Parts: sequence; C-alpha cells; structure tokens
Amino acid sequence: MNEDKNTQRKDSNHNFIYENDILEIYGTYKNQKIKILARVIFLKGQKDKSNPNPFYILDKFGLYPLKLTNASAFTKLGNMEDENLKEEFKKDFLSLEKNERMLLIKQNGYLKAYNEYLKTYESEEE
Repeated sequence: MNEDKNTQRKDSNHNFIYENDILEIYGTYKNQKIKILARVIFLKGQKDKSNPNPFYILDKFGLYPLKLTNASAFTKLGNMEDENLKEEFKKDFLSLEKNERMLLIKQNGYLKAYNEYLKTYESEEE
C-alpha cells in the first residue's frame, strides 16, 4: 500500500486525510449521538466516473465513500502505524456483531466494495 495517497479531503481541523488514517467520527445511531473510530482505505477497483478518488471510510457500521462524508463530522487521530490506535480501532470495529454490520453494508449498497476490502486487506481482517 502507498501510504502517501492523499484523498484531497480535510478533517474538521483542516488536516489532509490519507490512506490508513484513523478518524474519530460523530454521528447518530438508533437515535443516540455516538462517537466511533473509522479507517480510511483505498479501493482502486472501485474507481469510476462517479468516484474518481476511491477512498472509503471503514467503521463498525460498514463502508462509505469518503467523498459523501461530512468533513466537519470527523477528526483525524493518527494512522494504523500507531499500535495503540490500531487496537482501539479494531476493538471499536468488532463491537458491532459481524452479521449486523454485513446487513448494514448490504442495505447501503456497498457489498461489492466491502468484498474488495476483504480481498485487499485480508491479512488485517478480524
């Protein structure tokens, strides 16, 4: 993986976002405000006219194109090279049952991208 792939997106503090960065995201789930950790991944097989920069956010709820995410909703914490942050991400990621996450991924229409994620990052998966 090329760690220098810049998404050209910035977080709430105007920091550039790169592949393998870990973001803290604020959102709503089941009518409650939550804070979750997410990882930025690059899926070259998902590049097309509608998504020329195929960067995605992977979190416990699924996989979403970074370009569709409100930048003011996330803050860059670091990247996957930080072992403590990597472990925090994995713990948060696994806090939602896999079957529930897969259901959300299917409902949101990103199953093909998630399957590519599994092939690309397979050695790191759960």
